[in-house]
Amino acid sequence: MMETPTKTASPTERRLQGEYWSRNEAGAVQLTARECLTCGACYLPGIATCVKCRSRQFGPRTLPPIGRLYTYTIVRDAGGVWPSAYAIGYVDYPQQEVRVCGHLREVDPEKLEIGMLLGLEEAVLYNDPDGAPVKSYRFCSTRPE
Repeated sequence: MMETPTKTASPTERRLQGEYWSRNEAGAVQLTARECLTCGACYLPGIATCVKCRSRQFGPRTLPPIGRLYTYTIVRDAGGVWPSAYAIGYVDYPQQEVRVCGHLREVDPEKLEIGMLLGLEEAVLYNDPDGAPVKSYRFCSTRPE
């Protein structure tokens, strides 16, 4: 009797920081900060008490699609699940007075410039030990390639 191969389900993807990013109706990736309902201060990630007014009342605030690179670093040979090189940066959203930390698509320092405009995309950052893709938002250049 011939055995039928057992179908194995593909590993389920996971989302990092899933409460802070989503896709809008047009399919674009967007970040959602937590806005203090008393004074309007924005935080990403969210916090329990507003630093400016000590309120504990927050609501969602969608950030604009474009931010400005404040600073970055290239990480090399981190080991484990991480690629051999990846970039992390802080991106400013001046109107909301919030600075967001996240992965950058570009890892070549020649293509990164402090103050450059960055958009957002969904990306697989790594695969977990079970092979499931781990996704998050990632900042990417708005310049044409």
